[in-house]
Amino acid sequence: MHNASKPQSHARLCCELWAGVLGAPFIWLIQLQTNYALVPWVCAHGKRQVIAFSSLFFACLATVAGIFALRGYRSQEKQRVSSIQSGQFEIINFMARVGLLVSALFVLLIILQAVPLFIIDPCVE
Repeated sequence: MHNASKPQSHARLCCELWAGVLGAPFIWLIQLQTNYALVPWVCAHGKRQVIAFSSLFFACLATVAGIFALRGYRSQEKQRVSSIQSGQFEIINFMARVGLLVSALFVLLIILQAVPLFIIDPCVE
């Protein structure tokens, strides 16, 4: 039974690492399209804060992707003590660090895309 839980733990680690690497860019794509689609509605109703709240929501989601990468990094540190192959450890370590950096970059990108809302009216033609 101990061996049956080990692959599940490895599968969970892989999912966390891939969510950390690919989650934030995917969330940014959704945020960009959502905000673009919201502009006509915002202009019709005069509620610019909807786009700001949308950006904040998606920045929080991208942060969750970073948390998954951080969890993967912490779990690989725990497994370093146990019997993990050197090649596997290096791949896990690399993916966890890339996931943290990518998530931080895309959270920053989402926030920076929201800044012009406070300077430029999106409804100006």
